[in-house]
Amino acid sequence: MEVSPEKKISRMHKAIYEAFRHHTLLNSQEIQSYSTAMIDASRPRQHRTLKMKTDVLKCLFSLRMDFYHQLLASFMSDMLSLRESLELPATLEDTLLNHGGMGKLIPLLENGRLTTPTYRLYEFWRDAFSSPERPLSYHSMAKHLPCPSAERTRVTGHADQQDIQNAADNTRLRRLKEWRHGTVPKNDQLTDFLESLTGNHYGAFFPFIMTRVATTWTKWIEQEQIQLDQLVNEAPALEEHLNLEWFMERFSRYPEYWAHAKAQVHQR
Repeated sequence: MEVSPEKKISRMHKAIYEAFRHHTLLNSQEIQSYSTAMIDASRPRQHRTLKMKTDVLKCLFSLRMDFYHQLLASFMSDMLSLRESLELPATLEDTLLNHGGMGKLIPLLENGRLTTPTYRLYEFWRDAFSSPERPLSYHSMAKHLPCPSAERTRVTGHADQQDIQNAADNTRLRRLKEWRHGTVPKNDQLTDFLESLTGNHYGAFFPFIMTRVATTWTKWIEQEQIQLDQLVNEAPALEEHLNLEWFMERFSRYPEYWAHAKAQVHQR
C-alpha cells in the first residue's frame, strides 16, 4: 500500500525529532520547534513565514553550536586523565576539572559590548599567574613575549642600549594588545610566551590548548556575527527574532555541555 505524503512527512518529523533528542543537548522546546520548522520548510509549495525562516536559521546555528560544544567538551574530558602529566597550577587544574577548560572564557555581551573568549583569556592569565605579593599587569605579562626582531622595534637615530630595550618592550606590549584583540599568535611565539609565563614549575601544553581554542572560538563568533548582519541587511524583520543577544546566549551554553561530558566520565 502506498504511503500518503502526509504520512511520509510525519515519519520524517519523528525521525528528525528523535535524532535531535538522542544526539544533541537542545532543550525539549527547541527540539519540538526546530524539527517542526525543518519539516514545514521542506513541504512543496509551502508558504515560508518569517517565523519559519527564523526557526530554520536558529536550528542550523544551534546544530553547529551543539556539535562544536560537544566536540570541545569531549576533548576536554579526555584531558582529565592527563592532569598529573600536564603539571597544572591549582587555578588551571580547577579550570579543567570544574569548567572544562573554557567555562570561564565564555563570551559576554553587556550593554551591546562584546567581550570575546580571547580577551577574557588574557584576563584569566593575569589572574592565574599573579600572586598576592606580585600582581601580574599586562606590562609585566608582555615581557614574557619573545624579544622582537630589530625590524619590529621603532628605534631611530643614535639609540643606546636602554632605548633599544624600551623599544623592544613597547613592541612586546603592542603585540600582546593585538593578541588580546583577536590576532592569532604564531605557534613559535605563543609557545615561547607560554613557556616563559608558566615558568619552570608548570607545563605550557594546556595553556597552549586553551589559547588556540579561545582564538578559534572568537573567530567563529566573529564569522557568525558577519553572517547575522548579512541576513538582517537582506531581511530587516529578522532582527526582531534573531539577534546578537540570542547568539551569545547559545555560545554561552558550554558549561552545560561540560557538565554532561563530565557526568559521562564518572559513569565509565
